[in-house]
Amino acid sequence: MLSVVFFLFVFFSGIMEVDGMKRLSVKMTAHLSAIVSRNAFELSKKMNPELHSQLLPRTKCHPDIFQESCPNRDDIALYFYPSRDERANGKYSELLRGMADNDLMMHAHIDGIELLMFPSTILTADSQTVNNSYFIWGLFYRRAMDQGTQESSGDLKR
Repeated sequence: MLSVVFFLFVFFSGIMEVDGMKRLSVKMTAHLSAIVSRNAFELSKKMNPELHSQLLPRTKCHPDIFQESCPNRDDIALYFYPSRDERANGKYSELLRGMADNDLMMHAHIDGIELLMFPSTILTADSQTVNNSYFIWGLFYRRAMDQGTQESSGDLKR
């Protein structure tokens, strides 16, 4: 179990519009990881108060990112949590449960860079919960420009 590993300052507070099995609008906040890179910090400041994302099968979107090892807390750039009202908490729980149960992820774009969001259930066992609760986490991902290959930009994701 992790104790507090993110900044207390909220870097995003708004509505996550999720297109997928059904359209869902969830009021969320995002906190930066304590080990975030400068690039990820700058990108997080560019997040719009209304962030549009798409729900996709995790295995079909960038399957090579975690091919060599299971992700852990060091891969997290952003921690997403519901805003403080009860309705947002219920929608967030529904989204998180749906992502975990159906092996899904969310995909969004911020200033030309991809923001990939996952349920914490895919992290190593020691990184899956904060204060005994599962959460949604994200990392930034840049596609390589040469010959259509993809590469994860470590300086972006944390």
